[in-house]
Amino acid sequence: MKKRGIFLLGIIALLLVITGCASQSKQSAPISKIETKQYDKLSKSDRDNIQFTFKRHEGTIEGQGQIDLTIKNQSNKNIKFDLEDFKYLGADRLKSDKSGIKTIKLNKKVTIKGIFKDIDETVFNDPGLFCYKSTDFKLAYLDGKTSRSSNLSDSQLKKEYSDFMSNKNDVTMNSESSTIDNNDSSGKSTDSSTTTDDDSSDSNNDDSDNNQSGSSNAVNSSDEAIALVQKSKDVGECFAFPNDDNDNTYLYDTSTGLQGYWIGIAYHGASGITTYPTQYTVLTDGTILDGRPDLN
Repeated sequence: MKKRGIFLLGIIALLLVITGCASQSKQSAPISKIETKQYDKLSKSDRDNIQFTFKRHEGTIEGQGQIDLTIKNQSNKNIKFDLEDFKYLGADRLKSDKSGIKTIKLNKKVTIKGIFKDIDETVFNDPGLFCYKSTDFKLAYLDGKTSRSSNLSDSQLKKEYSDFMSNKNDVTMNSESSTIDNNDSSGKSTDSSTTTDDDSSDSNNDDSDNNQSGSSNAVNSSDEAIALVQKSKDVGECFAFPNDDNDNTYLYDTSTGLQGYWIGIAYHGASGITTYPTQYTVLTDGTILDGRPDLN
């Protein structure tokens, strides 16, 4: 009987030791830390888990409309946004009326009232695009009163926006070209010697501009820079070099203090290796320069 009691006490003691070890193991287990990243530093797969909804509200007085933004974070990270970097591109460019850093925690939804304010509703009579920083980070196409990020896959909205912006740029270029022509013709003299001097000056200007193509169209992304080079130079496949020293964006500083995109024309060699022997710098004002940014 005595031996049996000792045996039972031994079992109880063993159970207490096992329970204590398990409890200590649970307490000492490390708690995983939730990562916080800026939206423009996320991978595309992570960005696909962030949903954006832009909702328009007409003002009681013309020119006082506003847009509210709702962000739903379905990723496994906390996401940071600089509120100043939200933009709208269309018939007019709208800049955010908010500032500061906003962090959206995982599995949370936040609404930012009046991200755009005091808006003329006629801006929305034409196609448009909401984006973050540039068109490298598209958020939603304009789609009536409520525009959601899910509509980025809508081929019709994409085509309408692309066609509108292309036509808008062409109209701007033609208008400015017409203005220049009118100014030139109004400044010409009937004197033949003056005309000869003008022609000589134009010839010299042509020689000095052989390595530069000018454009008054603002370039807001590497995609737009590539499209401009392809159209201006009549070339095919191009590549935008990312800038590792500038947070992996595509903007570079030139030697003259301007900023631009570094674009290379792809050449596929017989060995299967792709090189980019011809390169351009596309400034943010649309000017195309020969060579890489640090050489301009």
